[in-house]
Amino acid sequence: MKKINVTGLVLAALIAAPAMPAEITIGRWCDRMLPSIPQYNRMIEIVISEAHNPIARNSFADGSTNEQMLEELGGDLYAVSDSTSGDRYRVVASSGDLQLLDEDGVIRTARRLENTPLDGECR
Repeated sequence: MKKINVTGLVLAALIAAPAMPAEITIGRWCDRMLPSIPQYNRMIEIVISEAHNPIARNSFADGSTNEQMLEELGGDLYAVSDSTSGDRYRVVASSGDLQLLDEDGVIRTARRLENTPLDGECR
């Protein structure tokens, strides 16, 4: 009877399998809420999580961060799940910029950044 090393076969199969990304980055943007006061700048990153949920990650100039759960509405439009004022994000197809909206319409537009973070790019 021939002995088979099952652990080695499983390990070889795992090594040969393509790695699935933990999450997919939709984009990154610099939101200059008050252009003359850079301490209010924030970087917004929208990702699709491993669980296939869209999330907005906010990194503020003071070093603080938070996450917002989003609902994908289609047409590159994302609603902030727990927003009482109808906050939404829309990726502008022509420029890649990000519109910040509420129930009254566009509030302002955040500038698109490259997907690889650079030190100080949104300050």
